[in-house]
This record gives sequence, structure tokens and C-alpha cells, in this order.
Amino acid sequence: MPHPPGGGGSESNPPARGTYMEGRVTSYSGTTLVIDITTTVGSGTWTFWWIATQSATTVLNDYNNGAGNNNGATPLIKVSQSQAGSTEIAGIHFVANPTSSSAMVGLGTNAYIVPKTLIRDCWFSTGNGSGSAAIFAATNQGLVWNCSFDDTFSQIALGLQFKWEDSIGRSSWSANSTMGAEDTNGATNFYIENCDFHAYLNATDFDSDSRVVFRHNILDNSGMASHGADTGPIGLRHVELYDNELVFDNFGDCDGHVTLPVNWFFWQRGGTSVIMDNILPAISSCAWGNKSNVTFSVLNIRRNTGGYPCWTQYPAPHQVGQGYGPGAVSHSYYSGANYGRLDYHTYLEPAYIWGNSGTGGNRVGLNAESDDPCGNNQLLTYYVQAGRDYKLEAKPGYQKYTYPHPLTTSRPSPPLTPSATPSSPQNVLKKKEKRKKTKHQKSQKTSANEMTKRLAPNSD
Repeated sequence: MPHPPGGGGSESNPPARGTYMEGRVTSYSGTTLVIDITTTVGSGTWTFWWIATQSATTVLNDYNNGAGNNNGATPLIKVSQSQAGSTEIAGIHFVANPTSSSAMVGLGTNAYIVPKTLIRDCWFSTGNGSGSAAIFAATNQGLVWNCSFDDTFSQIALGLQFKWEDSIGRSSWSANSTMGAEDTNGATNFYIENCDFHAYLNATDFDSDSRVVFRHNILDNSGMASHGADTGPIGLRHVELYDNELVFDNFGDCDGHVTLPVNWFFWQRGGTSVIMDNILPAISSCAWGNKSNVTFSVLNIRRNTGGYPCWTQYPAPHQVGQGYGPGAVSHSYYSGANYGRLDYHTYLEPAYIWGNSGTGGNRVGLNAESDDPCGNNQLLTYYVQAGRDYKLEAKPGYQKYTYPHPLTTSRPSPPLTPSATPSSPQNVLKKKEKRKKTKHQKSQKTSANEMTKRLAPNSD
């Protein structure tokens, strides 16, 4: 991991990815994982460990598309969805090189509903000096499962970004919710399940028009975020976060040279959500203070940016707790070159938070900006209120969609290669029983040559 004892900064020196072990899991019980080690590279005592499945193929992303950190620009691998059928990507380790400037996989579509793109049993290593995302989706038609995502806590790279701002995607904000069992055949929402994410400030960015189900995943010292109609024109439509586990390690270092600055489990800036049955510890440390697990913002009340700048009347367009349904009221917003393009609806559709366990549980906070270039003195507490825009109770009538997603059961995992030789020094040790969904591996003072590691309990 990026911060060994005595390390510091956003990347250790030497890089943690240069120290790894390879082997086969021989047993897993309670909080103990035993690995038969066949290969080791590097040495020393490390604070963090993670595990992932070694893929037969490694792809180094050295592609510079000239667009900087715009993940929506030309990706390394582009998938153009159509009614012709599903594209499937499986069994590949993608590694970001420092010079890469492109998402590793980019998804786009020519229709609102098409066959899903399937991404499984892959390993995405972002960071390394690059801000590019692992997966960019301008679509809600995707299914990602049994994948590992790791970063160097670069604080700029994302595991997955969802941003669908063309005329097809815009219809997401003028259509009823498809959360839970309302996605009757699992075709409308984007699903991420049975994956693990390591050392991300934000493992996800749920942005314009996205409808996402994020479930049965591990967030190892990683958070998630979203966008509203503030820096962009539309923002998140809805997201479901359930049966996930957040692992946060507080190592007691008050200077932050080991403990990572995890800021939240989920930062929601627009739309609606259900957040339930997750294992959420208190995000609290001497180095970084006390954080809320779920935090809400409405940023365009104090930002002169986006489609609806310097907003002054509740509700703000597409803000937290807004959606679409019977009785939605249509509004036209007139703003220069955006005349007629940024019409919106108001419809109260609260976020629901319940059933989360752990020392952090259902802890909620508001993230208000202190700067006010708009000068209107708008207060976040006027726009986001408990009991109205979000509720700490079960969503009436809500039922989770079938788990696992039916499309995962007909595709077996690719065979593993015993004692595989790593193709590059970026291959951090790795081996994981995906079907059993083993968890985050860590030991505060653990040698790279030890065979037994401590694991967080299995929450499946």
C-alpha cells in the first residue's frame, strides 16, 4: 500500500507496488488467510496489504489522448454499445503508466436500453502518476463483478466514473425510479458487485444521469463520491449502496504519515439514493479528525458554475432528495446560450438511510462550502433537511434486486495460472478467492515474507 511506516506523501518510496508475494490460498477461516507463497519480490515491513487475482494478461495503459484528465475523451479500449449484443471483458490486469491520459475502458451507447457490457475477473491498477480512471461509462448499461481496483491514494484517479450527458442520457432525469425490484429485469441500472477497491479518495463518481447499484463490495481505505447539477448540467439520478463493507485503518499517527485521509463512505451531491445494510466504521483519527459516513451537499447555491449557478430557491434543480415521478412539475430555465436546454422537474424523492452497522452506522453530515462568490448567503441547512430530503428509515416498498445479477451466473471465472510469473514489477502480490469474497488483508507490522495475514471478517 502507498504508506509504509516512515513513508509519507501520496506514494511511498520505494513504491509499495514493488513489494509483493504470489501464491495460492490454502485456507481461509475467520480472520486468518493462509497463502502458499511461491514468489516474493522486495522486502520490509508494511502497514497495509491487499489481495487480488493475478490475471493471465497484463495491459499497460501508456496511451495519451491529449485530453488531460478528461475520462470522457477517447479511452484505451472503447466499447460502442448497440443492439447487436454484449461485449465482454474478462481476465485482464490493466496498469496505468505515469504518461497515460485516458480511461482504461470507456463505454458509450446509441440507445437508452441495450445489452449490457460485461466486465469481470479483471484487476485495475490506477495512479502511478496518472489521473485516468479505470472505467468510464456514458451509459447505464453495464455489469462489473469480481474485479479488483487499487490506487496509490493519488486523490485524482477514479475506479469508475459515470457521466452520460447526451440527448439519450438526459431522459434518465425524466423517467420514474428503477431502484431495487423496480428494475424488473435488471436491464436499466448499472451494477457493480463482488468487487474490492483499495486506497482511493473516491473509488466512484456517480455523475450525470447515472442509475447505479453498488453492492457486496469492499472499500478498503476508500470512499465514494458523486456530482450534482453544480459543476455539470445534470448530476446523479439515483444510486443504491447496500451490503458493502468500508474498512478504515486508524494507526494512531497524528501527522498522517501512515493513516490515509479517508473523508467519507459516500458524498452525495444530487439525486436520490438508498443506503442500507452496509458495515460502516467510524471514520475517526488523530491525523484527520472525525468524518461522517454519508455527507450531503448542494454546491450550486454558492458556486457560480454549472447549469444553474448561484441558485437561491428551494429546491435547487436535481439536488439531493429530488427525482421524478407522478406529479412532477416541469420548469424552464433560461440562461443565455442554454436557453431551453436546461429544463428540469421538481419532485420530492428523498434519500433513505437505514440498517447500517458498525461504529459509524447511519452517521450523516452536511458538507457546506464556506466560500460564497455568489454573495447570496444561501445556507445548506435550508436545502437539505432530515425528514424531508433524506430520511433515516426504510424506504417504503423497497426490495433489493436479485443478487447476484442473473447475468453473472452463466459466466465462469477464468482459470488461474499456478505460480504465475509477474509480467512487470507493478504486480503487487495477489491472490483472491472471488467466489468466497474474501476481504481486506492487513497487519500493522507484517513482514513481506510471512505466510499468514490478518483479514477483516467476511460480510457476505
